[in-house]
Amino acid sequence: MKPELNNKYAPALALGTNIAAGMILCSLGGYYLDKKIGNDSSYFTLAGMFLGLFYTAYEVWKVVRNLNQKD
Repeated sequence: MKPELNNKYAPALALGTNIAAGMILCSLGGYYLDKKIGNDSSYFTLAGMFLGLFYTAYEVWKVVRNLNQKD
């Protein structure tokens, strides 16, 4: 495989790690806020999960945009 192709597909290969890290960090951040404030509900945890989903959509959009760019 040509070296320039490796550079083009590198973000796509790291996508799974980015998705997992974003979801975990956002969800844990919301969980931490729920526990720190003392809420019996899980509003911040759910908000963190939705924030993680938006981050995931953004990361996928970036990868697709980069892969579709003409050289």
